[in-house]
Amino acid sequence: MNVMTLTDAPEGPINRIYRNGNYVTQMDAVGPDVFKLTILNAKTTSEHVVGEETVET
Repeated sequence: MNVMTLTDAPEGPINRIYRNGNYVTQMDAVGPDVFKLTILNAKTTSEHVVGEETVET
């Protein structure tokens, strides 16, 4: 089951997609109109970053 959540954090909104209880992707705001997308390894319990990209709109 996949679940997407939105959290308001002090640094800006954080979106996470969870699969089987572990989050596998996270998008958070790192500045005005700048977002960071982090992809995690879903096969391990550790938060191993598979890829990370910063996008400015």
